[in-house]
Amino acid sequence: MINSQLRKFQDAALLAINSSLEVMNADGSFAGIEDNIVAYYKAPRALGLAGFQTEGATVLRYIKRSFFRMGDFNQGNNTYSLSSANYRNSWLSWGAHTLSSYELSYAAMDYLELAQHPTLGAMPSYCIPTTHNQQLELGTTGAATVAYLFCGRLEPAIKAGEWLIESLNSQPKTEALLLQQDWQGNWISNFPDNQSSRYELQLGESGQTYWYLGIAMAALSLLYKATSEQRFLDAAEEYFALACRCEPWSFEALTAAKVGWGSALLFECTNKKEHLTKAIQVGDMLTKTQTENGWWIRQPAYDSFEGQPLENSLDTSLERACWLLEIVRAIS
Repeated sequence: MINSQLRKFQDAALLAINSSLEVMNADGSFAGIEDNIVAYYKAPRALGLAGFQTEGATVLRYIKRSFFRMGDFNQGNNTYSLSSANYRNSWLSWGAHTLSSYELSYAAMDYLELAQHPTLGAMPSYCIPTTHNQQLELGTTGAATVAYLFCGRLEPAIKAGEWLIESLNSQPKTEALLLQQDWQGNWISNFPDNQSSRYELQLGESGQTYWYLGIAMAALSLLYKATSEQRFLDAAEEYFALACRCEPWSFEALTAAKVGWGSALLFECTNKKEHLTKAIQVGDMLTKTQTENGWWIRQPAYDSFEGQPLENSLDTSLERACWLLEIVRAIS
């Protein structure tokens, strides 16, 4: 039964990747969105993970020419907002390393290490000249932890992981998980209502952005695998428990895709049935919500593939292809 589900996950991932390749030009660009980094930053990891090395190298060369400057993948021709820049840098260093482009991955690692808070270990969502005004973010810190580990940077990965643990211990609320701190380490609890999903996850509520729980689970599970330190596994279990407080949405909403990846990695570490069950649940959700042509629609923001900008289709679909393949790898 599980083997047939895993084959279905793998087939869905490959369908998404092939659909993405159909809209890629020979030079690695996507027509009409040549200057938007959002369309590109998940492609190297997804293509490399699926075994499309040649195509991955092609898009990575385009990214290098168009966007990469001094360790940062958000420069050059990029016209998109710098918001979440270090999250994208983490993805692209991971992807470049997957494709053996070490001159890019190591330069990006150096950039991320310089951006990392020197004492707290957390990562700012993007870098600005006035460092003390930067905001530290849970999702970016989780992504950087994964990238650090994949590229062999254990020390900064441990520092970031320690902040993910401390983030659990220092939360000022019991009904919500705050997601951002200021540079001094104070939780940011006052924010515009229309930006609440970036700053707070209401536990037990629908309509939240659940991927923050998944990236923390994944990062801490990988740290446990790298160090055998029980504190990292314990914290990953705590984030899993928070996801369970948000059922069913945290395993059924489109933003739950990373929760499936984190659950699969936890299963790899613990062999617990509860982690396996949740990883499979998320994988099933992803295959059921995939369109026939291989894309995912980022609902409720968009109602159809035709109404969804191509950069959002690529961003959403290439990432979900990654998590389906990662779930297969972790629980096979």
